[in-house]
Amino acid sequence: KIEARCKALILDLTDVYHIDSAALVTFIDYYREAAQHGGVLCLCGVNEGLRPVFDTLKQGALLPIFATVADAVAALERREIQPYGTLSVMTDESSAIALRELARG
Repeated sequence: KIEARCKALILDLTDVYHIDSAALVTFIDYYREAAQHGGVLCLCGVNEGLRPVFDTLKQGALLPIFATVADAVAALERREIQPYGTLSVMTDESSAIALRELARG
C-alpha cells in the first residue's frame, strides 16, 4: 500500500483477538511512512480482548482508532484524520517507551 501511495487505509480488527507489539510497531511505521505522501491509517473494531494493548498506547493518541469502519470513513470524509506528525500527540521517544512497556507485559 505504501508503494501504491494509498491515501487512506482502514484496518478492521473486529475479528482479531490477539496482537503483539511487533504488529503495533508495523501499524505505527506504516502510518509514519504513509504520511510522506499524505496518506493515513485508521484502525477500527478494537474488541475487548485487544483493548488493553491499545490502552497501553494511550488509545487514539498515536493511531486513529474508531469503533466501526463507517465511523472511520466518516472521519476521513470530514478530513478529521491527518497524516502522522500533523497532529501527533506522542513523540517518537514516548511511543518507544510505551512499546517497551507493552512488550514487558
